[in-house]
Amino acid sequence: MLDVVALLAVMTILIAALAVPFINEPPKDVAEKRAPTEPVPFYVELRWEYGQPHDVDTWVQCVIVRPDGVKSVYTVSYRQRHAGFLDLVWDDLGSPSPVNFERVVSNSNVQKMPPNTFCRINAHLYSSHGGMMPVKGDLTVILDKDAPTEELLTPEKGLPFSIVYKGEEVTLFELAWDERGQLIQGAIAMYPNVPLSCLATSICGKK
Repeated sequence: MLDVVALLAVMTILIAALAVPFINEPPKDVAEKRAPTEPVPFYVELRWEYGQPHDVDTWVQCVIVRPDGVKSVYTVSYRQRHAGFLDLVWDDLGSPSPVNFERVVSNSNVQKMPPNTFCRINAHLYSSHGGMMPVKGDLTVILDKDAPTEELLTPEKGLPFSIVYKGEEVTLFELAWDERGQLIQGAIAMYPNVPLSCLATSICGKK
């Protein structure tokens, strides 16, 4: 009887030892090698005050002028989260989420920004949800994110902006690429020195 008990005990220990590699997570460096980070040609992140209930929407529109003169217009927002090479990958509704950020990125349809492209980035206050006004936030724009050629186009701590009433829309950033797909430095315009061009057209400018 004792031999059977001892044998069962040994088998239990052996099974537990064999199961350890399957239970423990792989080392961080191994996990990272399995899932390499792909560079993102166009990365936009909008943030506003942490813990506030406001629902701020990000609108991004890119226009590509084809060699034959035909224009392709792609606009993403909460209304349409995927358009052409643009994806709104995170749409924050404000309250009850305390984090308050939205993110738009170029998707796998492009490996680099298309030539003859113009992009505009707007913010629109959909609802304050009873929060204090004005609501303040910041915008981050990065080209070739996670690539050796990564380029931050906004200030390191983000481009600050302020929205003072429900329904207000502000144009935060504009940029363009030439016929070779190179960024046109002189075409970059940032809030507050960029004219308002509405994208949330049905509610733009209405209190």
